[in-house]
Amino acid sequence: KQWYQRRVRGTYKYCDERAIPYKKCGKLIVATNDKESERLEVLYDKGLQNKVPGLAMVDRNEILEIEPYCTGGIKAIHSPNTGIVDWRRVALSYAADFEQTGGTIKTDLSTQCSSINTI
Repeated sequence: KQWYQRRVRGTYKYCDERAIPYKKCGKLIVATNDKESERLEVLYDKGLQNKVPGLAMVDRNEILEIEPYCTGGIKAIHSPNTGIVDWRRVALSYAADFEQTGGTIKTDLSTQCSSINTI
């Protein structure tokens, strides 16, 4: 279950190779009440199972140390290695890669469906 690490490393590498800017700025996922706190614990456990690097559960004081303008949180998941990128730019780059290898992308096509099969 190391898909997360492979995906993140692959994304950063892809962006580096194509000069697509990104910023590793970290992320806080904040719970503001007990119900959200319970869901946060489940999400945190999944992150640990997926070996998300640097993941930590932080309390109210630590939230404020990381992000002073984040008020009202009772606890949070801190993911310091998370980044932001212009995903439209990444998608356009993927499309260009696909076309350069012989793929064809068609848009503005209409479809007709007479029935939908369900599993």
